[in-house]
Amino acid sequence: MSFILLQMLSCLLLAGLVGAVIGWFFRGGCDNKIKLLNEECEEKIRDVERDWNTKLNYPDEHRLNNEKNYVNIEDPSHADLKMENKNDAGFLGAVATALGTTKTEDSQVSLSSRGVNLSDEKIQLYNEFGVDLENSDNLEDVYTLDKLIGLKSKYVKKLKDFDIHTTRDLTNRLSSNHQEMQKVTKKLNVSEDEVESWLTMSNLLTLPGLDAKEAQLLQKANISTIKDLGKINIYSLYKELMELNEKSNFVKEVPNIKSLELWSKIAKILK
Repeated sequence: MSFILLQMLSCLLLAGLVGAVIGWFFRGGCDNKIKLLNEECEEKIRDVERDWNTKLNYPDEHRLNNEKNYVNIEDPSHADLKMENKNDAGFLGAVATALGTTKTEDSQVSLSSRGVNLSDEKIQLYNEFGVDLENSDNLEDVYTLDKLIGLKSKYVKKLKDFDIHTTRDLTNRLSSNHQEMQKVTKKLNVSEDEVESWLTMSNLLTLPGLDAKEAQLLQKANISTIKDLGKINIYSLYKELMELNEKSNFVKEVPNIKSLELWSKIAKILK
């Protein structure tokens, strides 16, 4: 009798262990799915907020019709008011432009104090998309070559013989000049694929807030240029990045949906 009870107890323990293992595996997949769904929901909420902010900041005819003291400026008896309204619109446009210029100048001063140099066009673009220029890192368009993962110091020294000192130099000299590319690969004794990897990382690093390890992760997902980010489905990319990082642990935290969407929108404009 005691033997039978022992057998039953062993079976129960074994079943519990198997169930725990299966549950652990399923929980990992569910956690990733829940995280992805949360990111999608948050992004939809941000889209709605942006839509309403646009309506509030740029009133249309519907908002004017709902104002208590609305006057039909199309009525001939209010021709003078119509002209005044046009002048007001011009004045408000000038104020908006002035405020935008001031914001750009303030951002330029703040960035300069941190040793970051960006064009006014880039600053305006980043302000438009809500990039935190005060606190964000990796905002530069140009970096020294030692920033690139996989580019050894001995190669950095040899590239200086070609007057290539920065990521911009590397891109300008080699991205569309195959003859120059061959000279460099021969001098450094490396493959063209390796140099292409450096070019890809140099290109991706011009996106705001993106660091070298994140650029490397994007490379593994076959993102070769900024333009690629403007074409791909962001949610599919996020899922692929999660899977790649789980296997090889490129970064501590995979760029979230909000960051990927920001880079995608900027990519569409920059292309």
